[in-house]
Amino acid sequence: MSEKKTLQEKAMLSKLTVKMWYAETTDREVKEEISGTHAVKGDPGYFIKYIIPKKVLSNLFGIANNAKVTHNSQTLPWFDDKFRILPSANFFVYREKMKPFEDSWKEAVEDLLSNYESLIEESKVRLSSLFKADDYPSKETIRRKLRFSISILPIPDSSDFRVDLGDEETNRIKQELDEQVKKATKDALKDKWERLYAVVSKFTEVLPKYKPDEKGGKKNTFHESMVNNTVELCELLPKLNIMGDKKLEKMRKEVVSKLTKNTAKTLREDEAERKSTLENATTILEAMKPFIS
Repeated sequence: MSEKKTLQEKAMLSKLTVKMWYAETTDREVKEEISGTHAVKGDPGYFIKYIIPKKVLSNLFGIANNAKVTHNSQTLPWFDDKFRILPSANFFVYREKMKPFEDSWKEAVEDLLSNYESLIEESKVRLSSLFKADDYPSKETIRRKLRFSISILPIPDSSDFRVDLGDEETNRIKQELDEQVKKATKDALKDKWERLYAVVSKFTEVLPKYKPDEKGGKKNTFHESMVNNTVELCELLPKLNIMGDKKLEKMRKEVVSKLTKNTAKTLREDEAERKSTLENATTILEAMKPFIS
């Protein structure tokens, strides 16, 4: 019988770094002008000037937000928060999902820089007397500010900690490291239960409110995403279940068999199935409560 693997052997740490350039600056001259015009006593605050239109950066903001959502969904919490636990079993799926964001980011940055001169010219008209050439950084400065990267590191292991601090201090640090890993493992397990609890809760929230009207229309309707999100999570959970929690796996299978066998369309049209699914969701939710408290 093989020895049970440690967290360090089953997972790694992943860090998504996204740095934005906001294309804005504070205009001290306008601030002083406002203070003088309105006879302000004290600090009136700041005047934020958009040196290029905010909508130009909307694509980059969208990529960043979607990348963060995907990164968090495919990983588990780590006590640092900057890094997250990436199970080895999910590494290739994670890279496959994150690569398009990385490619889109690079393309969006190059698109911005290729149009930078024309954006400056447009801003001369848009900002009028507020335009200042000195507000505009070089392309290379902007490129350095707009960063998108993924870092992969091993999970710390106290047995690899070798620093000459004396036995007492070294042992103390090793113990703290072991405790941090234990806490992170516990938090990661709780996170998986909370995710499962959240998708099951959706059934108990929306199904009781659904009522077809007399003309066959729908009131308080629900969409395919309710079932699809549950299916997607249940397919991901085995890869995130790094320590092989049998109770979580048993509950996951129960959710699959009792809540995902019908499409949202069937649940809307079949009252008996809708009622049965609601009863199952309510029972499952109650059984899950001890694992998220």
